[in-house]
Amino acid sequence: MKKALSVLLTVTIIISVMMSSATAKSYLRGDANLDGKVVPADARFILLVCLGMEMFDSEEAYYCCDINGDNLVTIADARLTLRIALSLDPQLYFTIPDETQTANIVTTTAITTTQAAVSGPPTSSEPTTNVSPNDYNPGESFTIPYFNAFAEDMPPIPQPAYDVSPDTFYIITYGYGHGVGMSAYGAMGMDHRGFDYLQILSHYYQGIAFAIDNIPAYITTEYGAQIPTYEFMCRCLQTELGGAINFPEALKAQAVAIYSVLKFYNYTLPNSVTVAYSKSYSSVNSAVKKAVDDTFGLYMTYQGKPIIAVYSAMTAGWTCDEKYVWGTNYDYLTPVKSYDDILVKDFFPSAKYIDVKSYSSEKMYQFIKNYSSSIQLSEDPAEWLQVTGHDACLSSSIGYVYAMRVGDRDITSLAGQKFRNNIMNYRIRSHCFYIVYYDSNCTPHICV
Repeated sequence: MKKALSVLLTVTIIISVMMSSATAKSYLRGDANLDGKVVPADARFILLVCLGMEMFDSEEAYYCCDINGDNLVTIADARLTLRIALSLDPQLYFTIPDETQTANIVTTTAITTTQAAVSGPPTSSEPTTNVSPNDYNPGESFTIPYFNAFAEDMPPIPQPAYDVSPDTFYIITYGYGHGVGMSAYGAMGMDHRGFDYLQILSHYYQGIAFAIDNIPAYITTEYGAQIPTYEFMCRCLQTELGGAINFPEALKAQAVAIYSVLKFYNYTLPNSVTVAYSKSYSSVNSAVKKAVDDTFGLYMTYQGKPIIAVYSAMTAGWTCDEKYVWGTNYDYLTPVKSYDDILVKDFFPSAKYIDVKSYSSEKMYQFIKNYSSSIQLSEDPAEWLQVTGHDACLSSSIGYVYAMRVGDRDITSLAGQKFRNNIMNYRIRSHCFYIVYYDSNCTPHICV
């Protein structure tokens, strides 16, 4: 699942690339190494990823290789990539239609919500509020009944299982993505338990209100390309959560989050925003179109202003404070429980909550030196990596990492993200992790 909707505030919002086809690099579906062509070696690489023998270098590569749009990269995608490489299927670029007109944006109608606690999820399998933007006119508003999304204590955390090799680092990660804002899998879990999309959004984005406005015909990129708003919404939602056809409330929640991002940027997306606009319009399924139809024009506000509705694939069990990811501070992105991510296999069996990656000390040395050749490393690999600060979201020893010591260098700002993104080059799934080094005698050393 991606996904990566997988959003930045310098900012990656929804993962993939949207630029003017005349001025920006395009990406090919199936181009695993982003070299501008699709060959049988790309299909082989995807197969190795599926077997756990390789890993994508970037989230862009991941999305390029999700050929069938189910928010997973599987052997089926490797087969489709091979068909593209053999010219049995067309090479499809991620491009932007050349449209020229935009419509005026008009004023909004506020729809407010409140947050408080009652016990347990809804007892009915039907959505609790089931509100459509079409039900409201300018000047009308409503309040969602208060609720407690998680009445129970945190479920047991799965224990990692892995074989041990000498002189090897093991990195155990929880969740997938930056963990800020709404969790895609968490939204599906709340849907599975009977919550509707307004409740899902009100849980993940604290203190928000809902608003409705008339929708512009087009959105505009920084490069001037104009895209029909409805098509853009459908294609983004297909890319981000198109495989969630059995979770209609999660799809609607994701649609509102995407629209909120568009509204935050006043429908003109800056170059710093990377948007998931990769699926062809013909690939959009009926569940996605219905979710867009049911919510089109609805967005979230905080203190009267549109919010930057960041989201990720899966949290570690709590959402992450965005100050540990981007160094920003938005009140509506305060950490909240997301226990459904821990229990993801109960409703989405193919998803992975916990992951273990192993790297020899030689490989880890290369990763660190590629990041900064000036970092000094001792002769003992057990001293190379040390987690010195985390938010303890799972336990006193496990949380989203915000401070580390790498060799002789202290990283005290956004350390977990820097380790995941810059040192490990996205080879690990999350910055909620801990590290164990096994020496030549297979004696474990916890890197704390």
